[in-house]
Amino acid sequence: MSTFKRIALIIGVVAVATSPPAGALESEGDAAGIHFSVYAPDWTWQGRDANIMAVFENRSDAIATCAISLTMAEDHAGHFGRDGGPTTEETPPLVEEVSVAPGETRRIALTGLTALHGFPRQTYPLSLTLAVNDTETKIDYPLRTIRGQAVSDGLAVSLGLPIGVALLFSVAFAAVLFSTSAPGAWKTIPKPTPEPNQSEPWINQTPK
Repeated sequence: MSTFKRIALIIGVVAVATSPPAGALESEGDAAGIHFSVYAPDWTWQGRDANIMAVFENRSDAIATCAISLTMAEDHAGHFGRDGGPTTEETPPLVEEVSVAPGETRRIALTGLTALHGFPRQTYPLSLTLAVNDTETKIDYPLRTIRGQAVSDGLAVSLGLPIGVALLFSVAFAAVLFSTSAPGAWKTIPKPTPEPNQSEPWINQTPK
C-alpha cells in the first residue's frame, strides 16, 4: 500500500470515529397517481439548519399540485427558528408547493429550519404532510437535537486556515519530492563520506 493510500485510510478512519451517528428519514408512497419520496435528517446541531427534500413523480395523465409542509407541537414552536434566528409574525410557514406535469419529476425542499440554542437536547415529534391535489399523507418525523458547534465560525476559520495552508504545502512538498527523486532511491544506502582530515587508505600503503 502506497504512502498516500495509508494517509487517506487513516484520515477516513479518524473521520468516521469522530463523526456523530449518521441517520436520516427516508419515506415514500403513492397518492392520486403521484409517487413521492421524502428525505430528511433525523438529527441536527443546535444553531444549525435542517433541510427536508421531497421528490414527486407524476405517473398519471393529469397535472397535479403537490406540496410538503411541516408542523410541530405548540409548546415546541419556540424551540425552532428560520435561517439561523428566531421566527417573527412575518415569518412564512414551512410550506412548499409545485405543479407536476404528466411524466415529470419535480423536487422541492423545506429549508432553513433552525434548532435554537438554550433548550434541552431532545427528540422532537415533528410531522410532515405530503399533499397531492386534495389527498394528504401524514408522516411522523422525529428530529433529535445534539449539542451545537464547539467553536464559532470565525474561530473555526482562524484555526482552519493555517492548518489548510500547512497541509497544502506538505502535499506540494511530497509531490515534488516523489517526482524529482529516482524510483526506489530511499532504499539505497549512500556511500560514507570521508572526513576532511582523513586521507585515503591507498596514500599510506607501502609499495611492494
